[in-house]
Order: sequence, then structure tokens, then C-alpha cells
Amino acid sequence: MSELGYGYGYGYGYGYGYGYGYGYGYGQNRGGGGLDNGPKSAALISARDGVVGPWSQASSSTPTQYPDGNPSNVFNWSPRVRAEVFRNILLAPIDVVQSNDSWTSLWVRHAIAPPALVTDPIVVPASAQLLQMQRPSTTLFKEQLEWVNYWSSLRPERMNEILVETEDILAPMASVIDVDPTRMPYTFELLGAFHQTVVSVEMRFKNAMACRRPVRYSAQIQPMIQTPGHSTYPSGHATESFAFAYLLATLANYREQAGPGTPHSAMTEQQIAEQAYRITQNRVVAGVHFPVDNSAGSQLGLTLAENIVHRFRVAAGETPNTPPPEEPVVVSFTDADNYDFDYTKYWPEVIPGLCSAAPPCPPQGVDRNPDAILAELWKRATAEWTR
Repeated sequence: MSELGYGYGYGYGYGYGYGYGYGYGYGQNRGGGGLDNGPKSAALISARDGVVGPWSQASSSTPTQYPDGNPSNVFNWSPRVRAEVFRNILLAPIDVVQSNDSWTSLWVRHAIAPPALVTDPIVVPASAQLLQMQRPSTTLFKEQLEWVNYWSSLRPERMNEILVETEDILAPMASVIDVDPTRMPYTFELLGAFHQTVVSVEMRFKNAMACRRPVRYSAQIQPMIQTPGHSTYPSGHATESFAFAYLLATLANYREQAGPGTPHSAMTEQQIAEQAYRITQNRVVAGVHFPVDNSAGSQLGLTLAENIVHRFRVAAGETPNTPPPEEPVVVSFTDADNYDFDYTKYWPEVIPGLCSAAPPCPPQGVDRNPDAILAELWKRATAEWTR
């Protein structure tokens, strides 16, 4: 897992290594205007005493309330509060189920609306299994030590990248397509909510798999960075990098399809995928992951990203609410699968883009409040890519 700083210390942490620290001072306000320190509070007390005068009930007014249930209401709050709302909505239908054996699965569970409210022409099942993951044997992990040792020769060359990526994986990926938090604030809110959702799910899988890191198999690995204090399998950097890659490639498609003069999305998509691969492989170079960790993490990240992006697009009325695949992605490796990581085996053939219909695709189903909030965030973020 990479520590992207999102939300930590109430700073909203949208810096992602850029140094902007999106919010410019949100880090101290906790919703109170950035004035929660002794000298400023004392100044406000004395200022009020000097200017307010005697209390007058007649001078009070009744403000107009925001419309009840309006999805745009969330954008009247601070980014820190919005982040919690977005993350809660995104995580609500996602479930991770651990079996009694070595398998753990990813499910999405849909709310069942009363028949009178169901207008979708497609019937979506109440629950769908998206992915199954099996814990590899210690035999395979031990065999993969040879790959970890092989890649360690690149440590001097990759050191700066590895150290940056320990805390920040979005900055090197975002540099491919010019994502700027000062010009694209809603995109960064989307990326932040998306990232926290992915991390929450990946940690559930790490806890279920409970696999030891390479250095526990051999002291000769001697990692070049501190070994993280959680399971090696699946790789968090792989999960997050490839989830980000899918989302950013989707947004790149929106930018290209909005008009001429933008980089060709196929080339951009390939470069984003290659950057995700490099970030992921650097964890093996550093000595804290096995290649098989990356194979599992990339599949988890892409599966999650595809589902989350689909939910956003359905909520925004850009695509029909089609059922998920009938068969889940199966992540399983035998003792004979002692291979290096190859992301091209898992990268999807098609990345979504702008709806090709004119006028835009009709909304699917009822505008229920949680979905409407997702739709509002998606529309505001994607608008930043089409101007």
C-alpha cells in the first residue's frame, strides 16, 4: 500500500507529491475556517466583544435551507467531509468473503428496489461475484526468491523511483497525462475517493491471504527499504497502480474524444499501463514483493477499477446498467507457475470512453440519492477533461 497522504491530518492531502496540498490550508481547519489556535481565537473573542454590541434577537434571520436530498448538496461541504461521503457510497456494495479454505472472493451486492421503482431494461442480480483469489503455496514463494534476487541488481538504478513510490504512486502516473490539482480539483476528489476504496478492499485481501514477505524466506534478500508490516500477497502497489491506470486511461479517452489537439489515447493508455508496470516491478526490485504478488494485485486492481468506473458511468447515465460477467476472474497459481510478472496478460482489451450516442445515453433506472451523488462527482470530474 502506498501512503498517498489523502485525507491524513485533515489536510485532504491531494498533493500526491506535487506539493500543492490541495485545499491550501484545509489542514488546520477541521471545518472551522482554519482558526482553531489560541492566538487567533483570542483575537476573535476580543474583536467580537468590541464590535457586536448588545444582543438583539430581532436582528437574527432565517437562512434558506439547501434542497432536501439534492445530490449537489455534498459540494457545499468541505472536501474532507465530501471524501468520507464518496468513500462510504463506493464501498457500500463491495464485500470481501473469506472461505474456510485458501480462497477469498470479491462480491458486489446491489440494493433491491421495490418493483414499482425498477425501470432498467436489464435485470441486475442482487449479488455478483467479481473475483476469486487463492493463496499460493510456500513452495511457489520460495521458488520465486530467484526472481527477487535477479531483479535486485537494478536497485542502484531505480533507487530514486522506489523511494518516491513508497509514499506516492499517482504523481509518476499523472505526469503522463498532465493532471493538475489546481485546474482539476474534482478529478483529484474522484482520484482520492477511488484510491481509498481500492486500498480498503486490497487490505481485506491482504489480511485474508496472510502471506510472508520475501525477507522472511531468505535473509539474503536484504531489502533496500523497510519491509511493510502487512501481507505480501496481493501487492498493494500493483492493485493501486493498475486501478489508477484503468481510471486514468478512461479519462484520457474522454479528453481525446472531446476534440482535436490532444494526445492519442491508445498511446497514452499504453504508457500509463507501462508506468503502472514499472511502479509495480520496482517493489520486486526493492526486495519487498514476489512477482506473483504483482500478478494477483494487478488483476484485483483492474477488476475493482472496471466495476467502480462502470458504477460511475451508469449513475451518470453514460452507459446501460449491464450485468457483471457471469464468471468471476480467478486468481490462482500452482507450484509450477514460477514466472515473472507480465501485465499484458491481464490488461483489458477495451477501455471505456465518452458515450457515442447523440444525445447522451439515457439515464438508467431511478435517480436514487447515493447514485446521484456519484453521478454529480463523475460529471464534474469528466468535465475537466473535455474542455
